[in-house]
Amino acid sequence: DSMSFCENLDRFLRSVSSLLSTNYSDGTLIGVGVAIPGSYTPATNSTHCRDLPELDTVDIPGTISKYFPHMPIVVDSAYNAAAMSHIAQIGGYKEKVIFYWHINENGVRGAIIPHGKVLHGAHRAAGDFGKVIVPSGATLNSLVKASNSATENAAVLARSIHNVIRLADPDVIILECPLYTN
Repeated sequence: DSMSFCENLDRFLRSVSSLLSTNYSDGTLIGVGVAIPGSYTPATNSTHCRDLPELDTVDIPGTISKYFPHMPIVVDSAYNAAAMSHIAQIGGYKEKVIFYWHINENGVRGAIIPHGKVLHGAHRAAGDFGKVIVPSGATLNSLVKASNSATENAAVLARSIHNVIRLADPDVIILECPLYTN
């Protein structure tokens, strides 16, 4: 008996709500943050998730608010959420411009955080470093996905990071690269 995406999501949220109400019944839960595998536009309450297209049909805040009434709900891309979790470790982050790069087998993503707030840009695509075009005419994403050589990727990524540094002069760059853990 298979369930639909929405039925699975409802089951998951019911379970999380029950767990949190048991463990945080003292009022210490202050809100709900949702990191999605794609972009989210609050003005239209819409998502664009290549890896999870079913999510594009869900009213995320509305669905979550059924299980967490009266709670603030924040929805953003997983990379913006990851970036925000990392910057808290940086002293004086609210006075700095920080770039966060996440590089894995699926490509290059990231976030730009000036003065403690994610820069989304006019089309909510700021920080999508994987769309940077390199001298060969390819994007960073396509090179990382196609390459079998960490050395080859590292050289292209280093040049791209250098160009971004020269362009924007950030105070801090955070690189998260599970591809290069050895």
